[in-house]
Amino acid sequence: MAQQQMGRGAQDRSAYYQYGEPFYCEPIITAHTNQDSARVTFLFKIMNDVVAFSKNQKIRDPRGSYVAAPFVTIEIRNSENIIIRRLGWKDSAFVSNFDKTNAKNEFIYGVGSLILSSGKYTADIVLGDKETPQIRKIKTQPIIIGKPSQHWMSNIVFGKNFEDTVVSKIIPVHLGGDMPFGTDKVAAIVTLFGHKANAEFSWKIEQLRSQELNASWGSFATIESFVTSNPKKVLHFTEEALFGSGIDTYLTFIPFVKDASSLVIPMPTESLVPGKYTLTIVSRANTKDSISHTFEVRWDKMPMSLIKPTYAIECMYYILSDEEYDEMNSGNDEEKRKKLFNFWKTKDPTPGTMFNEAMAEYFRRVDYAYFNFQTLAENDGAKSQRGKIYILFGAPKHIEKRLTDDNRVQETWSYPDKVKKEFTFEKSSTGVFKLTKSNDL
Repeated sequence: MAQQQMGRGAQDRSAYYQYGEPFYCEPIITAHTNQDSARVTFLFKIMNDVVAFSKNQKIRDPRGSYVAAPFVTIEIRNSENIIIRRLGWKDSAFVSNFDKTNAKNEFIYGVGSLILSSGKYTADIVLGDKETPQIRKIKTQPIIIGKPSQHWMSNIVFGKNFEDTVVSKIIPVHLGGDMPFGTDKVAAIVTLFGHKANAEFSWKIEQLRSQELNASWGSFATIESFVTSNPKKVLHFTEEALFGSGIDTYLTFIPFVKDASSLVIPMPTESLVPGKYTLTIVSRANTKDSISHTFEVRWDKMPMSLIKPTYAIECMYYILSDEEYDEMNSGNDEEKRKKLFNFWKTKDPTPGTMFNEAMAEYFRRVDYAYFNFQTLAENDGAKSQRGKIYILFGAPKHIEKRLTDDNRVQETWSYPDKVKKEFTFEKSSTGVFKLTKSNDL
């Protein structure tokens, strides 16, 4: 008899599904002591699955049994498209087992930094490894470094933990200039150069053309407000952050004496839904002194099962009456999606925000069941009997596996806490796991 907990002893197969982009890179502009220059720091995030891992030849290496050797090359081009600087990064990435070499929910992080003088630049960024010199290539938006005589603004950086006044750490969101969908507090931060202290700016967030998915959440009302610059809070990378592993890279706020200051705009995360937006910041002293940033609110971990409304509703059959199911599953895709979202609004534990934790958790379980209870006889694990129990009750605290007297595989799932039930499944001769027993605990 073998006893285990769900998620232990076996790799979660949903880790092989790609929920986000395989490679993100974002340039961040911060102040430099030389007024005619600025520091440009590139943060990148690499999905394990896109690089080649090989067996670590060092036996019992505590860093891991498999190793990859990713590298990133960055070519800086000026306004005449001439390469003027090159920056390279490489590292050894270790994982503990083979499953993690193909994981699409685990990442390698890196950071590279250089100083650029006044001018307009772009960056060509190439990810490669020892087997494939060019796995991915990204071209950045223009990187503009103003002159000392000008009033200018850096690009916009999205960061978390900006209200942590004790530690004063700002954690970049690592989404290539986009913003995550969810409940985390996020701020848009801009470094100002040459502006007077405590200068006033207006800002506005507008949603771009409505898309199929965000239409189901309803329209987003344009938000406008004002913000005052703070000369005592200027974004800064510590030496530890610039030369660290990348995963722990963070910025801090420091006072800066070279006519630099910051704008910190708390983003209305409770109102933003997945889709595209523009954030425009304008100086109240000079309307020509402005910056506009187009960004996407990304639900990178959006459950796969929510993409197609018909399938999502099919996976809700366990919690709907026959009449509710028939009603929700009628109409075109847009009508189905609206009914699906309206149903989950009534279950939302935080109705003041657009992120619905109950809906996200339910369909996360659907995804897990789809991948992990799939067999040759059951193509869709979410529609299997094990999948049904997992979706309704979550992961069991204990699983016991045994062979019956006639050599059939049997699993017993125990929920001793809130559910107080035990479920037994037996693998039939056709390869289907059937629920054979349900007991109260």
